[in-house]
Amino acid sequence: MSEIITKWDSNVCVPIFNLLATKISELSIQKYSSPVIETCLKHSNEQTRAMYINEIARSTKLHTLINHNYGNYVVQSALKLAAQSDREALIAAI
Repeated sequence: MSEIITKWDSNVCVPIFNLLATKISELSIQKYSSPVIETCLKHSNEQTRAMYINEIARSTKLHTLINHNYGNYVVQSALKLAAQSDREALIAAI
């Protein structure tokens, strides 16, 4: 899936991004899906990226994500790629 996301236009991938949006926390702690979530963060448009980052910030599993081997990378990517307001919300949640 990562290859599709990197090679296709981000507007074409919006349905994929939307399907994953409500499962960010679950997918972020799995070995094979956490890189896909990171790729989505990197290659999605600003609106989708903000949706993902807000999902992470509001997650009841944020503490687990931060302390998990794979989830930690997703949170780090989210912090690096977030717009200023989203980054502040995520930092406040952490």
